[in-house]
Amino acid sequence: MPALRIAIRLSLLLAGTSAIGATTKLQDIAPSTPWELRYADDSCYLARTFGQGDGQLQLRLSRFYPGPNLDVIVAGLEVAAGETQFPPQFYFEGQGLPKAIPAPDAYFGVLGNLPMVDFGTRRLDNVRLDQVPQVESHIQPEPTPEQEAAVDRAFVRMPNGHLLRLRLGSMKEPMAALRGCIQDAIRNWGFDPTEQANLKRRAWPDSWAAMTTLVQADYPFSMFTSDGVTTVHVRLDIDEAGKVSGCHVQVPILPNDIPLTTCRQLMAYGKFQPAINAEDKPTKSWFAATVRYRRPMRRLGS
Repeated sequence: MPALRIAIRLSLLLAGTSAIGATTKLQDIAPSTPWELRYADDSCYLARTFGQGDGQLQLRLSRFYPGPNLDVIVAGLEVAAGETQFPPQFYFEGQGLPKAIPAPDAYFGVLGNLPMVDFGTRRLDNVRLDQVPQVESHIQPEPTPEQEAAVDRAFVRMPNGHLLRLRLGSMKEPMAALRGCIQDAIRNWGFDPTEQANLKRRAWPDSWAAMTTLVQADYPFSMFTSDGVTTVHVRLDIDEAGKVSGCHVQVPILPNDIPLTTCRQLMAYGKFQPAINAEDKPTKSWFAATVRYRRPMRRLGS
């Protein structure tokens, strides 16, 4: 299913918290834990820690629906180390994999008690989301197991300019486990994974631009009093008539007025064409949406 990304942007002010200088030397960082697959009712993610001590970094690859998209987060003290001099950058590396074009945005925040960079949606083949045609009848295929096996590293440029290469190992088995998790989630949502995988048309908004404008106009109250970035991942249930019949927050966040506002907006303003199954009949399905609310940030760690 497609993901609607609505970035509600205010100015981003970021400064570092220490005097560690930037370096252009590329550092290879080995993993210090195995991959861990974590299940939730509405999402799945892979997590792994790299490095040692204060230099440890946590990599999280989340998936909220079937397809090639992964939401990428890198967290650790290194995110807030030194003065911010460069826009953060992330892309996958592997044999035969094209070098990525840097994505235009990264979002700063906190994961647990660690500063983080949210790199948004990425793909193992490094194709940018804004370069993929968002056509309602076109379901994006996942990389093949052979393509996943070829991906074994990730390049990260930190805000302080440090260049890191995370040694992922072959991504074939981790990605297979992630796919299995998402298939289990679809069953738990009340859908048939086989039917959903063979849709002739996905559930799709009547007007993406109109929905975006209406959602942006209704800003959650708590975002006026808190700094940083809040990302809300939701899944909308779309019935056979194209009506939004439910809204599910895929990652719980606080304060709870933010996801409540987001669901209220999308249920009120969302107008959809229903999904069409392999028998050319309307069928219930879902639509995944990601909404980011941003406020100016203080210094990380302050």
